[in-house]
Amino acid sequence: TFFESNNFNSVLLIAGTGDDEKTYDRLTRQRLMQPPYDLTDEETGDFVIVQDNIPKNTIDQCEWVAKMVEERKLDSVALFASPYHLVRAWSTLLRTFMRHGIRIPIIPVPTPVPPNLIVPEDGADGQAHVPGEIERIKKYRAKGDVATFEEAMEFINWMWAQPPLATLSSEVV
Repeated sequence: TFFESNNFNSVLLIAGTGDDEKTYDRLTRQRLMQPPYDLTDEETGDFVIVQDNIPKNTIDQCEWVAKMVEERKLDSVALFASPYHLVRAWSTLLRTFMRHGIRIPIIPVPTPVPPNLIVPEDGADGQAHVPGEIERIKKYRAKGDVATFEEAMEFINWMWAQPPLATLSSEVV
């Protein structure tokens, strides 16, 4: 499998999505074994974990990730999200981890979609979603659900002091 061939000692966590979206396609282990995914039980094994319940929002998704991190004793997370949503998703996950006392690297990874790709739910492209994300960050930060700029910068500096990033940063002159 992909995980075995790359010597991963990890899991793939697939957070649920809202069922009110036009393109909603609930990913379950069974769905992952159908086209276009075509994964097998052997390929998914204990590596692929799908959120069973349908989350109401990003916080629900992040709470589930925190629970999985604690249960599986994971020591880092790569967070994949659409480019326009990544800052808010990362900041929400950071704040959730802070509430749970989890301090592990969170590597943000934008999904490879062009910014002008139309989002079927509302007919706008990713670029058009950026102002709304900025407003949500402000709103949810005020509620305490999103990390502050200072918390994010402190965490990023901490993260770059951890292996293997510390080695990389010492090589950059």
